[in-house]
Amino acid sequence: MSAMTGIVAGLATAAGAFALYRYAERRARALRRAVEERRRDPQRAGKPVLDFERDPETGVYRSK
Repeated sequence: MSAMTGIVAGLATAAGAFALYRYAERRARALRRAVEERRRDPQRAGKPVLDFERDPETGVYRSK
């Protein structure tokens, strides 16, 4: 492999890694936005939180 081929391969790898990073960042941003919308949802404000505990005998989770 010549020096030029190595340089081109390195640049292609760097460009691919950067593109993958940008894609992951966009997906994470959309996920964070969706989670924040669910947290600020006024319809969920007064609803109780489900609370479970593990039954030591069976190992099954049941509501408290």
